[in-house]
Amino acid sequence: MKEFIQILNLKKMKNNNYLINEKSLVLWGSNLGSTVGTKYTKYVLSIINLPNDIKSIMVGIIISDGHIALNSKGKNAYLILNQSLSHSAYLYFVFSFLCHYCQSYPKFSVSYRLARPTYNLRLATRSMPCITKLYNNYYLNKIKIIKPLIYFDLTPIALAH
Repeated sequence: MKEFIQILNLKKMKNNNYLINEKSLVLWGSNLGSTVGTKYTKYVLSIINLPNDIKSIMVGIIISDGHIALNSKGKNAYLILNQSLSHSAYLYFVFSFLCHYCQSYPKFSVSYRLARPTYNLRLATRSMPCITKLYNNYYLNKIKIIKPLIYFDLTPIALAH
């Protein structure tokens, strides 16, 4: 009966959109479902690491169309990818892998270029310490740079993106 009450309390905490510390044994990276709309505590954010396949996707995005920005309110960085509507399939493909690290779904925006509207989708991850590590590897004084250490991050997945 005591275990059942604990399970009910866990479900109640999950319904409040807070990620809690679970102690179940899972394969590393196999439980990375969507956490859109879920709030993370500072502790949970500090222990999240990027699996190699997700890191490869992010590196490929960083060296191509995407960029990393520092959060103005905090000390962590987040990944941003903007794509036109004609590339929405690619953006949602990337989102299917990165949804665990995103707080919201991709957002639609309109911008104007040469007085003509362009329609875009924007994907942004959460501000996280693990993404700040990538920021420190690929940015110097807010300018994207390529260091010789990129050799170790260029996997076939990164090159595909």
